[in-house]
Amino acid sequence: MRTNFRFPLLPRYFRIVGLVIVIVGIAVPLMLVETEIITIDKQILQTSQKIFILIAVMLIIFTKNKVEDEMTAKIRLEAFYMAFLFGVAFIVGEPFINLLIKGNFIIETGSFQLLVTMMVFYLVNFLFFYNKVV
Repeated sequence: MRTNFRFPLLPRYFRIVGLVIVIVGIAVPLMLVETEIITIDKQILQTSQKIFILIAVMLIIFTKNKVEDEMTAKIRLEAFYMAFLFGVAFIVGEPFINLLIKGNFIIETGSFQLLVTMMVFYLVNFLFFYNKVV
């Protein structure tokens, strides 16, 4: 049974908003700390930058393209599928790679690294296949 379910996507201008958030979220806290306008703990600074990066990449991922049709929805779904598989392989394969390189069988990947890796993998796949079709 087929349904015409469409993912609820954000308007196109959110892609620009996401790019601005990345730039502002990374540059402004660094400038404030380097010029010593405010003093802030480095861990708080890194955490806030990570949050800005995740929000911005999510905004970029969930924005509409000029043409949103069934083919675009299929490409999005396949890109999410491939990103999920890549993330699982990344987590499963990391202990074995650490065992070969460092000699320990420990997972050192945090949630931020996994999410950003999956999102970037999704974006690369989606843009590659979308530009190949269009």
